[in-house]
Amino acid sequence: MKKIILFGDSLCDMATPLAEKYGVNIIPLGVTFKDDETTYLDGININKDIIFEKFNETGAIPSTSAVPPQTFVDAFSKVIEEGNQVLYVAGGSGISSTHRNAWLAKQELNSDDIFIVDSKNLSNGIALLLIKARHYIEEGKTAEEIVDLLNDHVNHLSVKFSVNIMDYLYKGGRCSGVKFLLGKMLHIHPIIKVIDGKLEVVNKPRGVYKKALDAQIAEFIEDLPNIDDYCLFVTHSCKEEDGDYQYVYEKVSEHFPKDKIIINEAGGTICSHCGPRSFGILYLLKK
Repeated sequence: MKKIILFGDSLCDMATPLAEKYGVNIIPLGVTFKDDETTYLDGININKDIIFEKFNETGAIPSTSAVPPQTFVDAFSKVIEEGNQVLYVAGGSGISSTHRNAWLAKQELNSDDIFIVDSKNLSNGIALLLIKARHYIEEGKTAEEIVDLLNDHVNHLSVKFSVNIMDYLYKGGRCSGVKFLLGKMLHIHPIIKVIDGKLEVVNKPRGVYKKALDAQIAEFIEDLPNIDDYCLFVTHSCKEEDGDYQYVYEKVSEHFPKDKIIINEAGGTICSHCGPRSFGILYLLKK
């Protein structure tokens, strides 16, 4: 049987130690600032701290760009030439054109040994699929079998996150000026959920940010009987002194095995759109 080589893109928010643990090759998306000719590579030479620092200094947020087809051609061709197979779990096709670009690369290489899964998701929702893929590889399943399993899992991901400040959504064109002003006035911290491959606002807690965290914790507890206990992500763009992820971790660990909770920082692409102190509890449902 040919060896299966796992790929993801930086939209999956798998930091290097986590990617190495599960044997995932991460291909970075691009991050570009206005008036800066450099296209930075997410997770390589740019991260959330640099993005937030530039925003605090200039008020500008970067734009992000999909992985170009040629980058996939270069990465995939090496695997194919070595007699192995590619299994790439892509950022959601409704969120990024990276998925489409990977298919263009597959067509150019004209190989039946390249398998592409549309996660229909972002951040550690994709990482959950990649971790499951590694588990299935170790079980000895074929690439075709794994693709079928992952395509089923896609429909059972619970991926949501709360936003502390709406400035990044507004400046990135993801909310209108009116909604931005109302949100600031009413101290709204929207909770955004991935539904059918698209981002939808599902809740608008007002007041202190802790209310948005508590709303996510409440949904997690409600879902608990149906949560796959393989692993769960507590994903954030917080500083340690904020105390947010410690608070959520303590609440979640009262109900979920501590050794299966992964605390993870969001990457540059996600943080470019969500801003600091964004927070999510992400998991896979059994059905």
